[in-house]
This record gives sequence, C-alpha cells and structure tokens, in this order.
Amino acid sequence: MSVFDATSCRTSSGVSRSTANRGTCLDLRTGRSAVPDAEKRPPGRPTVHGPRTSTAIRLKPELHERLSAEGAARDVSINFLVNKAVEFFLDRLIPVDEMQWTREP
Repeated sequence: MSVFDATSCRTSSGVSRSTANRGTCLDLRTGRSAVPDAEKRPPGRPTVHGPRTSTAIRLKPELHERLSAEGAARDVSINFLVNKAVEFFLDRLIPVDEMQWTREP
C-alpha cells in the first residue's frame, strides 16, 4: 500500500496522479480519486431537505432573468423559487375526476 502526499498528488509507490479535474488527484490507471476517503472534504452543503431528484427544464430567457432577479433580491436560489412555485401550483390543481369539460373530448 502506498502513502498519499496530498500536496504533490503523488504516492510513495510513485504512481502518477493528475490534478486536471478541479484540483483533485486522480489515479491515472483507474480514473478514480486518489485521495483516501479519510482525507476527503465533506460535501459543500448538508442534505437538509432529504433526497432530491435532478431534472432539466427549459425557460424563456425573460423568465430566467426574473427568477434570477427575484432570487437575488430575496437571497434565495432559483432552485428554491422553482420548487416553491411548482409546489404551490400542484397544491391548487383541481383533481382530474372533479374537472368539468367545456367541450367533448
């Protein structure tokens, strides 16, 4: 087993490391992090709200600008505003079985 030197991204076994990936050391043979788990930093933000799902949506540029401005004014993220807006909208939807059609399907 080799000893890891975090300052040079080298090990005592002489295995080369790459620091091209955002300053992290990668084992060039495996492509995995060369930093031992015990030396890794904890994630930037704790998971306060439980598990999340990532998705992509397309917004009109004007809508994105408005979200960005409102988020900045309130010191919250666009993600926070979008989550609140979707939750607000879904909570107010009429259940499908209670909908009245104004035309024949």
